[in-house]
Amino acid sequence: MTITLNGQTENFPANEMSIMELLQTKKINWKLLIIKHNGRYIKRAAYEATVLREGDDIMVLSLMDGG
Repeated sequence: MTITLNGQTENFPANEMSIMELLQTKKINWKLLIIKHNGRYIKRAAYEATVLREGDDIMVLSLMDGG
């Protein structure tokens, strides 16, 4: 499966995977994330249920706090 992740083409052996599986595969474990799947914001509660397929566009952003 080929998707666009943060503007870069990425290839994965699976035909589909959840957003949670993508985060685990890419070792993304930041606390505060904003994820857009084909232009739609995805809530954390939906990471397991949201399935990625060939050609999807994913944006993963990390929020940082501090002063």
